[in-house]
Amino acid sequence: MFVQQNGDLFDATTWTQLEYLDLSNTQLKHLPKMPETLKHLNLSGNTQLHVGDDEVEAPNEMPLLETFNCESTNFSPGVVRILTEPSIKNGNLKTLLIGKRIAEHRSTPVIDEYPASDTVEELSLSHMQINDTRMLQIIELYPMLKKLDVSGTKITGVAVRRFVDKGMQKLNLNECVDISQDAIDWARGQGIEVTFSTGAVAVAGSRKSFWNSSFARSFA
Repeated sequence: MFVQQNGDLFDATTWTQLEYLDLSNTQLKHLPKMPETLKHLNLSGNTQLHVGDDEVEAPNEMPLLETFNCESTNFSPGVVRILTEPSIKNGNLKTLLIGKRIAEHRSTPVIDEYPASDTVEELSLSHMQINDTRMLQIIELYPMLKKLDVSGTKITGVAVRRFVDKGMQKLNLNECVDISQDAIDWARGQGIEVTFSTGAVAVAGSRKSFWNSSFARSFA
């Protein structure tokens, strides 16, 4: 676990050969300084980890980053963009896992919210409050996308058809209760590997949502 000591954050830049760093579920509250050599960074599950846009320092750039995972954190879209921008500019980012975040809903253009990339092949927007229209705008930012996790979102079969048209190879549609079985069967018939389960549903008929989870409620 990385902790704050004497007002200073743990400095990982001294590990000059470090390429893989897994800090998932470590109760991080502050983002350590990272070495430029990092290729894979996992910050997921740190529900109290929050970084204001003005707290991300320029020397913390990770130009070689291939995998970035900040699921189940409180990262704003601006922070995600700042942390991934150097690797995107260098054409290195391949996997972007940014779902399950308590992010403020905005009506701004997706290009201002999500880091566009011509190299990202895997994207997770799991359990984000995103509908068909917004989702289809987002995937246009990732022309090389092959694997997509949109589990627990508000998409329908309309988006599924578009995913297939875009050449998607793997889809995670678990807990997407607005998608019909016909749409799932059709996608599989097109040769797409689809994971689909509606999950538990409350007695009243409302869907089991990330936004009703204990994690989400911890931010209330």
